[in-house]
Amino acid sequence: MGERGVKTATANRLRGEIKDLLKEASSLSQPSTFAQAAKLRRMAAVKEKELANCNSCCNSTHSIMFIHYSVVARFLIVLLVFSLLRHNQWKGLFGRLDWEGNFPTSITDPQPMGKVGMCFHPDQDKILTVRECARSQGFADSYQFSGTVLHKHRQIGNAVPPTLAYALGTKLKEAIDSKRLSSQERQVAQ
Repeated sequence: MGERGVKTATANRLRGEIKDLLKEASSLSQPSTFAQAAKLRRMAAVKEKELANCNSCCNSTHSIMFIHYSVVARFLIVLLVFSLLRHNQWKGLFGRLDWEGNFPTSITDPQPMGKVGMCFHPDQDKILTVRECARSQGFADSYQFSGTVLHKHRQIGNAVPPTLAYALGTKLKEAIDSKRLSSQERQVAQ
């Protein structure tokens, strides 16, 4: 087997490995396995770089066309700059929460690749649990959510924090009572 055959076999092997890694990563869709899926995607990216460095693409006339990684890298950098501008430079993507910092927001579907990617536990290699997200919203530990894990995250992310709802409710009640009282005083005065 000549040099071209070796390169083709290597490229085919790499393509198969990339396909297997991405297939396995896509099967890990639970919040508890997002870190593992991200690791598999990074491994697939390394294999893709290896494949690009393999320099073994053939065009329709069966002549060897060499692809240099530096050319691909320059093209990807241009694409990256444009997508950085669109996505707020991916701040917080695959980020860990800080014990001393603020909780950015409780979202309906905590995914590291989402717009708010800071959903990893500060110390452990895991996505925040439903109970931890509920605490960030101010729900008592005794509060029960129903449905699947995704439904529970959605309930928490869409909820108004109970303490904020209580404060808004009391202020709204005070405003309505004071308006009623002032309208009753006007009626008595007439």
